Amino acid sequence: MPVKTRTSKSTAANVTPAPANQRPNVELISWESYQKDITNRWNIHHFEMKELAQDVKFLDNFARRDFTKVVDFFTPIVTQLVKRIENLQTT
Repeated sequence: MPVKTRTSKSTAANVTPAPANQRPNVELISWESYQKDITNRWNIHHFEMKELAQDVKFLDNFARRDFTKVVDFFTPIVTQLVKRIENLQTT
């Protein structure tokens, strides 16, 4: 069986060194713009949390309503089965 050898595709000569820890050359926004941005993000957060609370309340109401329907449907059936089992055990 022939032996497969793999040659390296990159060598140390091709690797460029990572740049030193330098500050990126970008334009910073003003303090007023930064404050407005924080305020806007906070308002968005509040809005999103209120919407989430409404969705959770809706889900809770929906689940309770459907759970009540399921319980109301199965209660007589389970009661009948329990009575049948009790009758079988006593006879």
